[in-house]
Amino acid sequence: LTKEEQLELFQFLDILMYIHTPSIRDGFYEALHQMKGDETMLAMGNIEEIGYERGKVEGEKKGREEGREEGREEGALMGQIQLLQEQLREPVSSFDSLRGKPLEELREMLQALKARLSR
Repeated sequence: LTKEEQLELFQFLDILMYIHTPSIRDGFYEALHQMKGDETMLAMGNIEEIGYERGKVEGEKKGREEGREEGREEGALMGQIQLLQEQLREPVSSFDSLRGKPLEELREMLQALKARLSR
């Protein structure tokens, strides 16, 4: 079969069946991708679905990582704010009152407290 006929056969198989075993499915699509070389991916139902799922998993993973990083920063900012409030002998904000504020607002609060402490 010519390369074009092979691609058409793979496209036909892709439309007819769904490979449930991830390693076999990945191998099928990897072989298909290698056959096509640098050509643009064909719009094929299962390939699009697998790509979507992979992108979704990676996006969720990245979101969790970024969320943890933001959570750590939020916690550090809240702790610093409370410590400076104590040093300035001001009422100390509760974690509940600080939680949920945008990070930028927490940063601004911290800077204002630092400025008052340095006077």
